[in-house]
Amino acid sequence: DLLTDEVIARVGRIGDAFRAKLSARLARHELFSRVKGAGLLVGIELVPSDHPWLSFEHMGVDGLADQPTIGVLLCHRLYKRGFYCFACGHDWRILRVLPRFTIPEATLETFVDAVDEELEYLCSLQ
Repeated sequence: DLLTDEVIARVGRIGDAFRAKLSARLARHELFSRVKGAGLLVGIELVPSDHPWLSFEHMGVDGLADQPTIGVLLCHRLYKRGFYCFACGHDWRILRVLPRFTIPEATLETFVDAVDEELEYLCSLQ
């Protein structure tokens, strides 16, 4: 009952705009690869850093030495700003974003700004 035709149309419309804004804003970052998804299910694919300080091995977690850290680090930094994201379980280079269908468009704009700023910070560490 909650998934009306209007809600589905809105999710498609704002999802397309959201992914386009993310792609445009993040394109300047060397750690950004691409945005993918459909509707409001969004994946932000990142480029693994080859800097030794940004490795799990350097952080003392040898068991995760083969995993990329950028997705996890970006999730952590966004959490401190009030956004709850995940690195995909099968590929830690991908930041998984799945906001609720009723999210205000202004909140998505704020998220785009936050991702841009936090990715800029992570790029500066390289």
